[in-house]
Amino acid sequence: MEKKYKILLYAFIGLIVLFGIAFFANNFAKHKIKEGIKKELVNSNVDYEDITVDLIGGSSKITNPKLKLGSANISSQEIRVIDLDYKEYFSTKKIVFDRIVFKKPRIHITKSDTLNKTKNENSKKEFEEDIKIRHLVIQDGYLKISDNDTVKDGLYVSLKNMDIYNLHITEESLKNKVPFNFSEVSINSDSLYYALDSEHDLHANKLKLKKSVLTISDLRILPKYSKTEFDKRQKIEHDRFELSIPQIKMKDFAWGFNGDKLHLESAKTSIENAEFHIYRNKLLPDDNSIKPLYSRKLREIGTKLKFDKIQIVNSSLSYEEKSVTGKPPGKVLFSDMDVTIQNVTNLNMESDNFPLTP
Repeated sequence: MEKKYKILLYAFIGLIVLFGIAFFANNFAKHKIKEGIKKELVNSNVDYEDITVDLIGGSSKITNPKLKLGSANISSQEIRVIDLDYKEYFSTKKIVFDRIVFKKPRIHITKSDTLNKTKNENSKKEFEEDIKIRHLVIQDGYLKISDNDTVKDGLYVSLKNMDIYNLHITEESLKNKVPFNFSEVSINSDSLYYALDSEHDLHANKLKLKKSVLTISDLRILPKYSKTEFDKRQKIEHDRFELSIPQIKMKDFAWGFNGDKLHLESAKTSIENAEFHIYRNKLLPDDNSIKPLYSRKLREIGTKLKFDKIQIVNSSLSYEEKSVTGKPPGKVLFSDMDVTIQNVTNLNMESDNFPLTP
């Protein structure tokens, strides 16, 4: 019996030793991984509050991270890193993540940030890494693009869910407006806002991009002022716009930036049940400036476009003109409109076979 008890005792002691070794090995590995992540974050200009590592789950969590990528400032409630490819890192020195999840990120891209580059150059090390993320997930965040730190002067898009595949960050990509390359992106947004000019805003209730199909629901151009207030603000005659489109669908949709210029493409764009109202007060002084027709405006617009086919179905257009004091404006209405437009583009305009726009 004593022999049995001795065997049990030795086995018990052995288990305690094994658990002890496993515990210390686990803590040692976690410490090494944590220190490695800290080093990479510092090298990549990332500030953070805390880091936790889960070896069993194969993930790590970074709390309240803040980073700058080119002209983009990004902060988040947390980043969860899932499956860092250590083999790829040790063999090629490239950082490859299987999946990264951003929770409640705030992404702000400003033109003014590029002006402060020389001022902040010496505060932190220049970005020298090559980072690949096979799948980047954004949950309950937003994207803001503006000239300065105000929503009123730019674009705001809520990012309820956003998935970016095969994202690649390099020193070269950081020079672009969007500071990374990618193969595919899907977006689910429940709010979009863009300041068109000092008198009109653009809103959309929902925006969904999946498999190169973009669907925009309840898109509106809204004037900021009533007709009376609008007239008071004008020194010369000027158009007041009001547009409502229940749904826009763009197939084979693609987007990107060429330098600072936004690039948009779609093979087929469908617009249904649109209502467009235009108002002008002809009692105000004439606008004697040169008013280019659509062809020149299309050539000179800041955004690069390539829309192969646009179909407008069952839509209406009204034009109101106030020309007599004390009387309501005259009105012209076009209803039940079905319109097809082809080759709306300002790409490769110097080409010999540049297409006509019928």
